Amino acid sequence: MRKLAATLAATMERVNSVAILASGCLVLIMMVLTLVDILRRTLALYIPELYIPKAWSVEFGEAALLVMTYLGMAYLLSKNRHVAVDLVRSWAHGKAAAIWDVTICFVVFCFAVLITWRGGYIAWDYLLSGKLTPDGFPLYMVTLFIPIGGFMLALQALVEILSRILPGEG
Repeated sequence: MRKLAATLAATMERVNSVAILASGCLVLIMMVLTLVDILRRTLALYIPELYIPKAWSVEFGEAALLVMTYLGMAYLLSKNRHVAVDLVRSWAHGKAAAIWDVTICFVVFCFAVLITWRGGYIAWDYLLSGKLTPDGFPLYMVTLFIPIGGFMLALQALVEILSRILPGEG
């Protein structure tokens, strides 16, 4: 069981690294698109023919924010950099704190399974219905990152649980 947990932890570390790199690239693309749009609008004050509204850049930004959010969840959990309310945890010490940590990881796991299931259902529905964004981009390609991110979060929560309950792990 420890070997399986170690393999899962190492795999998730690699997957999280790729996901964060992809998220960083999306941020860079969003910044460039925004800068180009601002420059075009500024120049259009002097040369009106230069400005052609690009609604797809706004749509790309919205989609990228969704993708970055879901790709980053597992990474944040793995690095313990997520937003947390430590009210109960601050009162617990020793074994009680360890039990609380495992309980919270289990709740996160259940939440991740739920968003994987529902997100997958929604993405599948959008695929079958052929729903498009206002600019004609298939909506399922964006919503597909909800179950992908949820699945990554579920696996990372499992890694966190195993690292806390197996002796010699983490």
